[in-house]
Amino acid sequence: MTHQADDLAGAIRETFYDGLVFHDAVDGGAQSTGTAWQTNALAVYFDVITGDEATRAMRAMLDGYDTLCRCSPYFHFYFLPALRKAGLVQEGLELIKTEWGAMLAGDATTTWEGFLGDERDSLCHPWSTAPFLYLLGGG
Repeated sequence: MTHQADDLAGAIRETFYDGLVFHDAVDGGAQSTGTAWQTNALAVYFDVITGDEATRAMRAMLDGYDTLCRCSPYFHFYFLPALRKAGLVQEGLELIKTEWGAMLAGDATTTWEGFLGDERDSLCHPWSTAPFLYLLGGG
C-alpha cells in the first residue's frame, strides 16, 4: 500500500508541481495557470512535498492572499495544519486573526459558516472551528 501511495504522490508531483507550487489542472498537456490554497495545502498535508519545498509553496499561497482562490472556513482544517507542517506557525496565527477577525469584530459568540456572516450563512457552524484546534497545537 505504501508503494502505491508513493507512486501516486510522484505522479501528482510530476503532473502538477512546477517547482514552487501545485497547479489545479492540466490543459492540453500543460499545467494550468491556476493555483489555489486547497491544492497546495493538500500537497503539504499529505506529504507530497515536505521541508523547504512545503515552506515555499505555503508561503507562496500566503503571498497570493489577494489574488489566489483562498479557503473556506472549513478548509482551514487542512490549510492551518499545512502551515504548521511547513514551519509557518506564526503565519498561521496571523491568518487566524485576519480571517476570523470579522467574526470577533461582529461580536460573534459562535463561529460562522462563512467569513462574511451575511444572510446566507449559518451563524453557528462547527466547520469554522479550525482555529481552536490550531491554537491547541493539534492543527
